[in-house]
Amino acid sequence: MGVIKNIRIELIFFSLVFISIFLSINIDVGLYFYFSNLNYGSGAVYLIEFFKKITELGNSFWYFALFILSLPLLFFLNKLKSINGDNYQFVKNFCLSGIIYLSTTGIVTQIIKHVVGRIRPNYINSVDGFGFDFFSTNSNFHSFPSGHASTIFIISLLLGSLLPKIRYFLYGVAIIIAISRVVVGAHFTTDIVAGILVAIIVFKILNIFFQKKYNFLKPKPINYKKNNMLGNHFIGFVIVGILLAVGPTFDLFFSNLFYFGNKQFLLQSTSITTIVFRDVLLPISLIYILFLPIISTKLPIKKIFFDYDFSIRSIVYVWISLVFNLIIVINVFLKGFWGRARPNDIIQLGGGDSFTPWYKLSEACTNNCSFVSGDAAVGFSFLILFFITKKSFYFYLAFAFGFFLGLVRVAEGGHFLSDVIFSFLITATTTVCVFYFYGKKNVN
Repeated sequence: MGVIKNIRIELIFFSLVFISIFLSINIDVGLYFYFSNLNYGSGAVYLIEFFKKITELGNSFWYFALFILSLPLLFFLNKLKSINGDNYQFVKNFCLSGIIYLSTTGIVTQIIKHVVGRIRPNYINSVDGFGFDFFSTNSNFHSFPSGHASTIFIISLLLGSLLPKIRYFLYGVAIIIAISRVVVGAHFTTDIVAGILVAIIVFKILNIFFQKKYNFLKPKPINYKKNNMLGNHFIGFVIVGILLAVGPTFDLFFSNLFYFGNKQFLLQSTSITTIVFRDVLLPISLIYILFLPIISTKLPIKKIFFDYDFSIRSIVYVWISLVFNLIIVINVFLKGFWGRARPNDIIQLGGGDSFTPWYKLSEACTNNCSFVSGDAAVGFSFLILFFITKKSFYFYLAFAFGFFLGLVRVAEGGHFLSDVIFSFLITATTTVCVFYFYGKKNVN
């Protein structure tokens, strides 16, 4: 009774969804045609292609492979003393949990699929209406519930247990991937909802079971010692980066939202928004980060840094970190050698060059190329002051200012969304690396 009490709401919703598939198909068909014929202007084709690509992220094969292959790797790392005992046990237990939770969810989903035998939308016959073939082994009648939806949602629930502060973000990503099943014509919306409910029910039941008998298999939060805030945001950006790698056409869709034709984008270099962000706020930011700390050692302006007292070594850390990231990593290496053409230079947006995903090296551009956004990196560079002063204000300032600078560049046709996303990831990575190699011992 205790188990039923904990999942009664999910069971009620699942029962209502289950009953609804036998009573009416009008809403399901309407939503199916809406999602499968997405129309958001001329760039809708890129959005549809994005969904068609990311649907593969709901395939359980990848997660089984990751969990299973991680176990022998962990074993060897532990033997080589490359991972401490606590971390080894934590990751090993999570991989075992992942296999069990994923397997159970898959088995339950497949049983329901075979029993219900609901026809998939891309095989439906408009004359016969919606059909069922109970206890069917024909995969064309395995629409309810969606296996991809249950898979990706059980994964999001597992990751949400590890990272509770970004669990709603993870659930949102899982829902987007689940919806892709409707776009590709493999499922109705009620199949998606049912798949999500199956994942939640299995997750709760296994949690209750493991809580009582095998507590080590119940997923637990990662215990961050420090920089929890940066770690969570970094993981979130990595997940977005993965989505843009699997479905790179979202870059084209997003840039197309700001494109009006004839090489005209929403913002121009003479636009007020562009001038405020690029010509005023950006140089002020560089002065604030690079030069005002030096001046604060001579003049009483420490209040603008929350009374932080800069030492010579901390100032050196600021300069090393910013110069290394902006000039060497971003401008010399990435912009100089990656070769990604800017949005306003590609064929799809009025130019003459070819579009390439963020992860692919290209010869479409020879210098000052699109990947990654330098302007956004300036905004994200406030992370340097976050590491020095430990003031969360600088973290949120870096996040907001870097993102808005990047958005301005996207609206100008100067960068893709992925250029902004990886600008944050690279800036955060170089800032952390420089801090631990130099700043940790030298910053007071």
